Amino acid sequence: MALAPETVPDAGPGDESFPRRAAEVRRVTCNRGGPVLVDGPIEVCVGDGPPERIDRFRVAICACGQSGRYPLCDGTHRRL
Repeated sequence: MALAPETVPDAGPGDESFPRRAAEVRRVTCNRGGPVLVDGPIEVCVGDGPPERIDRFRVAICACGQSGRYPLCDGTHRRL
């Protein structure tokens, strides 16, 4: 699906934070058994909570769901 350069698709009905302006393309790296790595800066939304801006160069997002710092990875997946 081709998108106009200034738009990205809606997240879904009722999500007031979308549509949003397109930003530069971000790299997302999925590692089996490890975190999802996202080139930052990013904005993370968890459930109905407010967005949290993370200005790091690379952000590790928890994929196991067991992190004490969820949604960020704290390495807990290594002990599972």
